Amino acid sequence: MKKTIILTSVLTSLIVALLFSREGLCNYSWTTLADFKGIDQFSLFLRGDFYYYRSDIEGKVAVKGDAYLKSFSIGKKAKKSDFTFIVNGKLNAGGLSDADGGEIYNGGVYAGSGATFQRVTVTESELISKGNVSLTQLTLKNSIEAEGDVTINQAVVEGDVHAKGSVTLLNGSQVHGTLTENDNNLTVNPPFDFNSVNLVNIANELYKDGTDIGVVDGKISINVINSGTYYFDINADDFGGNWYLFSINAPAESTIVIDIIGDPDDIILAYKDFKISGGITAEDIIFNFIDEDGNLTIEMHNNSQIYGSILAPGNIIFYDASIKGSIMAKNFLEPPIGHNSGQINVVPIPSTLLFLLSSLLIFSFRKSKKSDKKYLLILKLE
Repeated sequence: MKKTIILTSVLTSLIVALLFSREGLCNYSWTTLADFKGIDQFSLFLRGDFYYYRSDIEGKVAVKGDAYLKSFSIGKKAKKSDFTFIVNGKLNAGGLSDADGGEIYNGGVYAGSGATFQRVTVTESELISKGNVSLTQLTLKNSIEAEGDVTINQAVVEGDVHAKGSVTLLNGSQVHGTLTENDNNLTVNPPFDFNSVNLVNIANELYKDGTDIGVVDGKISINVINSGTYYFDINADDFGGNWYLFSINAPAESTIVIDIIGDPDDIILAYKDFKISGGITAEDIIFNFIDEDGNLTIEMHNNSQIYGSILAPGNIIFYDASIKGSIMAKNFLEPPIGHNSGQINVVPIPSTLLFLLSSLLIFSFRKSKKSDKKYLLILKLE
C-alpha cells in the first residue's frame, strides 16, 4: 500500500521565501479585482510617451509611444530572460557624455520604430527592433535583430547582428558573432500587445462604490480593523488639496483600493507624506484615478516615499520622489530643468507565475513495496 504525505504550510513558506528572497519582488493583491491585461508585470506601463532623466526603475517597463532617457537604470532587479524594456515607438537612450549614459539589465530590449543608444550599457540583453538601430560608444553583451539598417560606431557587439537592411561598422567597431545583412525574410514580432490595453476601462472595472474619505485636520486617514478588501472614495479636489499626511492603518492580508473621483485640470501631490502601518504593505494598495478623457495630470514631487500603485489614464509628472508600487498611466512627462525623475522601487511578479507556483504546492512522497527510494522536487527560481 502506498503512503502519501501532503505538505502544505511548509512548502508554501519555502516557495514564498524563494519568491521574495530577492529584495523588491512583490505580488500585488489587487490584480484579482480587474482584468489588467498583463500590465501588472511592469513597474511602469505607459500608453503614451516616456521621458526619464537621472533616476532608476528596478523592474520592467513597457511604453506604447516613444521613449527618451538619459542617466538612467532599468531592470536591475527584473527577472532574467524576460523583456525588460519594451517600447512600441522610438527608443532614444543615452547621450554625449558618460553622465548621460544608462544601464538596462536582465532582459531583452524591444523598439518598435527604431533604437538609438549612446553610452548605454546593455547587459544580458538582446536588442530587437522593427526599425533602424544606431549604437555609439558602448558594448552590447548580446545580439541584435533589426528589420531596418544597423549602424555601429565606436561600439562592440559581443553577439550576432542580423539585419533586414545594411550593417555599417564605423571607427573600429566590432561584431564578435555572426553578421548577417540584407535578409528580406527577417521578421521581428512585438513581445506585448498594447492595443489590448485600455486604462480607462481597467480603472472603471476596478472601481466599486466605497466609503467616503476626506481631509480632516490636514490628514487623510484610513483605519481598518479586520483583514479583507476595502474600497474608499475621495474627491479629486480633496486629494490634490491642502493636506500633509495620508495614513493607512490596516492588518496584513488586506487590500485597499482608493478611488479618486472628479475631473480637475490637475492634481498636485507636493511635500506630502504617506504612511502605512498595522501589517499592510504597499503592494496591497492602489490609487485608482477615474479619468474618463485621460487628460488629468498628476504631479508628484518632493515626497519622501509614496506607498501604493497608481492607475491613472492621464499624465504623470513624477520627480524628486520615490514610489513603492507600479505606475500605469498615459504619458510620463519630463521633470523641470535641474530635477530628477522619480524612482520606482518595486518589481512585480506576474500573476500568471504565482498561479503556476500555487499549483505546485502539493507534493507527494510515495514509498512503494518494491523500493525504498525517495524523490525530491527542487524548484529553482532565477
